[in-house]
Amino acid sequence: MDSRKSMIEINPITEYDLKTIAGLAHKIWWPTYSSFVPLLQIETMLAEFYNPEALKSQIAQGHTFLLIKENGVPFGFTSYSPTEDPSIVKIHKLYVDPDFQGKGAGRLFIEKVAQIALEKGAQQLELMVNRHNPAVSFYKKMGFQIFKPVDTPYHQFVLEDFMMRKPLYH
Repeated sequence: MDSRKSMIEINPITEYDLKTIAGLAHKIWWPTYSSFVPLLQIETMLAEFYNPEALKSQIAQGHTFLLIKENGVPFGFTSYSPTEDPSIVKIHKLYVDPDFQGKGAGRLFIEKVAQIALEKGAQQLELMVNRHNPAVSFYKKMGFQIFKPVDTPYHQFVLEDFMMRKPLYH
């Protein structure tokens, strides 16, 4: 029996982590989305948003990326940024390797971003999630509520999302 304790850490990424983020996205997106998003849409979005240059551009636009590791092995990431409304911080990405889902990583990410948002004076977290994504129920358990449905044209597709918000309390 292994008596070593598992060490979980969440840290901001460095430029050296961009390929790790891209690799995790490719590993996570297929099993996460392929049952309810067209495969060509998944391919297009991965190619457009998860290469090192696209990730650098997102960082330049104000996104902060956090990487979660267990015993030094990365298994998920999130990104967030302030919005035009200073009371809202938006979570843009929250992805956990399917082999690690259900073990609290998503909750840890939300708690970490909530803590940072509160320190910056924000009063709400916001995110967009595909309306058909089973993660909607996870976000509801985490205190998010559906604010409104949002349909966004994207190439030949339509992104069918819920905008969800979670109030933050000191």
